[in-house]
Amino acid sequence: MSDQPPAEVMEFARNYKCGHCSGDTMELVRGDGNLWHGYFRHDDGCPVQVGAVSSIPDSFRALPPGYEGAP
Repeated sequence: MSDQPPAEVMEFARNYKCGHCSGDTMELVRGDGNLWHGYFRHDDGCPVQVGAVSSIPDSFRALPPGYEGAP
């Protein structure tokens, strides 16, 4: 088992940009069940950070092209 995330996870992390601030990927860590989790930095007062708006659109835009389920 590699200590590095799969290529798709790395590409997602590189592609993620918040649509409301200059936030981007801060770190990737492997959690329980060997699932990779991305932690994202957002500017103070960002509506995504405070939960006023969803990060789902930004996440969909970050999916690698051709990724199964990608729009």
